[in-house]
Amino acid sequence: MAFTKRTIITWNSPDQRTDPTIDQAKLDKLEAMVAEGKTDQLPIALDDVTTIRIWRDQAAADEWVGFIQELTAPLGYTASIVIEDIAVIGE
Repeated sequence: MAFTKRTIITWNSPDQRTDPTIDQAKLDKLEAMVAEGKTDQLPIALDDVTTIRIWRDQAAADEWVGFIQELTAPLGYTASIVIEDIAVIGE
């Protein structure tokens, strides 16, 4: 499987990144996206507020970002979310 995008999500606090009230929903979504070949589910934690994930394509990255925004908006959470191109990883 080839990956061409990455998301970098920087939360406003460690508590927002690891909120137990939304962790299961995130894990369930990731499990489904792994099964569909959209990601490898291996996050890179840069620090206590920033997480990087790789994605198959723009649509997969957009799907994750939209999911995170919908999940966290009712909680009043905000985060810096960036989608970037990466050199193709895997095949």
